[in-house]
Amino acid sequence: MKLSVNYTYHSLEDYLSSRPLDVDGMLDDGWGAVFPVKGREIDAVIVFVDIGGFSGRTFDLGPTETLIFANNFFSWITAEGLRGRPGIVDKYIGDEMMIVFSQDFGSEDAFKDALLTAVGMTDQDVLSFCPHIGLAEGRVTVGYVGTPLKYNCSVFGRPVSTAARCCSMRSDIDKGMLRNVPYQSFRCGDDYEVNIYGDLDRPAGIEAGVYRKLVADDSAKSNCVKFLAGLLGNSADRETVGRLDMQKDRKSQDGMTFEITPPSADDAYMGWWVSVYSERELNLARASDKELKDISVPKAEVAKQTSRTGDPSAWSAQDLKFARPDTTTITFTTKSGSVISNAQVKPYVEGVSLIWRVEGGRGGIVQLADLPEELRGRFGYDPGKAAAVEASDEAKRAREAQALAAQASVPPPVASSQTSDNQSTPAYPVGGYQASSGGSVYVSGYYRKNGTYVHSYTRRQ
Repeated sequence: MKLSVNYTYHSLEDYLSSRPLDVDGMLDDGWGAVFPVKGREIDAVIVFVDIGGFSGRTFDLGPTETLIFANNFFSWITAEGLRGRPGIVDKYIGDEMMIVFSQDFGSEDAFKDALLTAVGMTDQDVLSFCPHIGLAEGRVTVGYVGTPLKYNCSVFGRPVSTAARCCSMRSDIDKGMLRNVPYQSFRCGDDYEVNIYGDLDRPAGIEAGVYRKLVADDSAKSNCVKFLAGLLGNSADRETVGRLDMQKDRKSQDGMTFEITPPSADDAYMGWWVSVYSERELNLARASDKELKDISVPKAEVAKQTSRTGDPSAWSAQDLKFARPDTTTITFTTKSGSVISNAQVKPYVEGVSLIWRVEGGRGGIVQLADLPEELRGRFGYDPGKAAAVEASDEAKRAREAQALAAQASVPPPVASSQTSDNQSTPAYPVGGYQASSGGSVYVSGYYRKNGTYVHSYTRRQ
């Protein structure tokens, strides 16, 4: 009788260490040294996901506030998106997360698991993260990367780059010549942006621009013009770009249009832009409304947007607020009775809560329900959404309590060998890392100096 055992892999390292490698060799670097190449090829589905409008939403946040915002996002994805599905998180990159699904990791249908994860992220988005999601399926290699001094495990192959590019694709401009033309956006520094329209290998148009603090910086605008001119192979085109009026201008020659778009224009979205494009190629690349539904976001999110706005290609007021946030200052009283004066605030969960900060770096989160009626109306308090968020938090706290109770019922591991002064030798924490939320801190199990064991627990801050 053959006994079948299903094992859940917790990481890519866990998977590689428990399976034979089919890629295992040493290669010559051409300079007399060798380097290892070790891994295993599998069929997989790659999911990339990041926070919509992350740069704009965190522009005025402090570094610790930004960390809180990002970790809240990752915690939410794990709870609402994965929901126990056998996906392995490969890496976190800033506000971006990469997840891998495969039959090798326990999926009966890896693509279905990945798709359900994406749908879960959009359908359960009560915290208004508005995630961008990219999926791709194919053959990849799970392998060790780095050197003997520093290495980890990751996934390599065309599906990885394809999913990343799908995640970064945007097609939400609904005004002007660039309406409904798919594009890929690249952030450069804090407030520079470069957008490539149409096919990346044969672009229909390219624009470079600045916004926020650089929108009035003439040297920054000049940098954009020089950058764009450097991409043009024709000297006449470079001269045309250089002669454009930096306030507002548009010139055409040989089927190409060269344009300066000021922040006041309807299609500028409060940025300043220099662009070069072919109207003929843009029209060929332009998506119909039906095509736009299929290439912008997952179908579940398209349906949600359609019911909400009636136009899946439109920029909502919320999107514009996140992309180009302004500074709002209020004075309010906390639940404990403290008066917070001249606090700069930004939406944290739209319609539910605000992040506030005062001079000196002190800050926190305030619920709109705790503010006066005038401020609730000003920031669009949504009682139904607030109730949904509270219910989600309650469910999360219940899950954490159950996990804590389960851990408390496990007998402590055998203590490590004692040193002569009755102090145990250092050991890895029992239970591992768990993301804290709701103002709590998770403390891993540990040994006291006298050798007694303390179970892991959650401490309220």
